[in-house]
Formats: sequence, structure tokens, C-alpha cells
Amino acid sequence: MTVQRAWRVAILGAGRMGLAHAQAWQSVGAQVVNVSSRNPALWVGERGFAAVRDFRQAIEAPDVDVVDICLPTPLHRAAAEHALGLGKHVLLEKPIALAVRDADAIVAAADGSAGQLMVAHVVRFFPGYRVLREVVESGRIGAPIAATAARLAAGSQNIAWIRDVEQSGGVTVDLLVHDYDQLNLFLGQPTSVYARPAGERSVAVTVDYGDGRVGVAEGSNAMPSGYRFSTLLRVRCAGGVVEYASGELGDGGVVRLWPDDGGVEQLSVAAPDPYAEQARYFLDRISSGEPVEEGSGEQARAAAAVGAAALRSASTGMPEPLL
Repeated sequence: MTVQRAWRVAILGAGRMGLAHAQAWQSVGAQVVNVSSRNPALWVGERGFAAVRDFRQAIEAPDVDVVDICLPTPLHRAAAEHALGLGKHVLLEKPIALAVRDADAIVAAADGSAGQLMVAHVVRFFPGYRVLREVVESGRIGAPIAATAARLAAGSQNIAWIRDVEQSGGVTVDLLVHDYDQLNLFLGQPTSVYARPAGERSVAVTVDYGDGRVGVAEGSNAMPSGYRFSTLLRVRCAGGVVEYASGELGDGGVVRLWPDDGGVEQLSVAAPDPYAEQARYFLDRISSGEPVEEGSGEQARAAAAVGAAALRSASTGMPEPLL
């Protein structure tokens, strides 16, 4: 992929993700024009970026081509609609929204804009997940029939809005939405979701895809102290199993493959920066005019719909249909 020009970026939000995105933009040759935050972090000034308090002012700057939205989820719709309405390209942090109606509004705004929308489902760019996907898409072990995902951490982030389930969706959405995206990627369009909370910060979610296909996602911000952040994705196909795991669940350096005809293979995983790969991909798409196919608005809407159904199911105690 080749970026055709030096794109100019406004970053909305000066938190941890804003910094990660700023570093990624700079690594692929984009110019960060300004960073919007009510309380700019030290890194904004240290890197020589202009600090802007009002995100609308940051969006409206005439020298901004790309708006990177790293704001709290409740602000996603207003910021995305404003940027897309001005024809700016938008990279929007996950989840696209908590409410499906808000996700639909953002997708509609993108459909009517001269700018492109990409939602930062950056796990699609993590090397281990990409190697696993290559195995499945090769068809070597047949079609996927089931998948299991996990995302486990010791302690939730010390960020007020993320700890507020009403604003973030908690572990059920903010933590697991990447995994819903992966389950959808391999299993297709879900039909219903059943979620069982285990305390306030852990949940097990079963996603039914019909025709015997099922996905399971476990999320927790309540693992014991000292438990390393860990992830898992295991896909059962008609002719074998492929798995990637990190942290306490695996070394993160290999993808393991078990064909049904016996044996096990270990496929090595390279170590490029997934945030830089995500930024490079988006710039390549807007440079070429080709549509976004990794983290599209529709894909993000589908993952958010699983999260919304899971929240309803956790409340009702019953399986909930997708909206």
C-alpha cells in the first residue's frame, strides 16, 4: 500500500487512544494539525501539536483532511456527523455507537458524504489475528462453524466514562466489541445473542448465527492482580481448528493449526504496529478512492448491534434478537 500525499489530521480526544493514533499518523507520514480536548494531555504540547478545546473548531479547520475521533462513545455521533457533513474523512474509534440508531445515523452520514468513514476495529490489523484469518480464508480446513474469543484483564481502566456502563457499555461492549467483529467476520450475520454477567465486570456472551454456527466471547476486567492482559481467538472449521492466543493464554508469537487429519502446525507471527497498519490502510483507501473494507461503517454497525443485544440480554436474562 502506498499513501499518495501528506494528509492532514485533526485528533479529537487527548487520552490514551489519541496518543496511540497520533504516533501512528506520524509513523506513516501524515501531519497532525491539531488535537481537541477540554484538558489537553502533556503529550499534545510536547509533540508540538496545536491544542483546541472545541472539537467542532478542530474539525472545521480548513487545513484538516482527516478527522480522527477518539472521544467518549456518547460523543461519536455528533462529531462524526459534523465531520462527514463537511466532507472530511473520518477514522472513528470503536464502538461506532452504543445505540443501533446512532450507528445507523453515522453510516447514513457517511453514505451522503464526500468523505470516507472507517471505524477503528484495529484488531483486524493485529498480526496474529491476520495470520489466523489467512488460514481460514485459504479454505485449507474448510468453512468456519464455530468460534471462541476472550479478552481478559486485571482491573478496569481508571477512566470515569469507561467505568460508567451507561456511557461505555462496560465489558459487554467497550471491551468485547472487537471480538464481536471477529465472530461476525468468520461466522456471518448473527440472529440472536445471550449474555450472562458474572459480577459487574465479567460477562460470557453466546452469539447464534443459525445453521448450527455459534460464537462465544468471554470478557473480564476483574482478573486477579498480576494477570497479564490476554486474548484468544479459536475458530473451528469443518476440517480443523486454528487458534491465536496472547498473554496468559498463549505466547502471542504463533498461530497454531490442527487439521483434522492429524498433527499440529505453528505459524510464526510478525510484529508490525497494528495502529500504524490501520492508519496506512485508511490513507491508502482515501488516496485511491477505493471503499473501506476493513472497519467499514456497516461492519462496525453489525458489531455494535451484537453489543446492544448483549446488553439487553444481560438485563432480561433471555436471548435477544439483533436489531
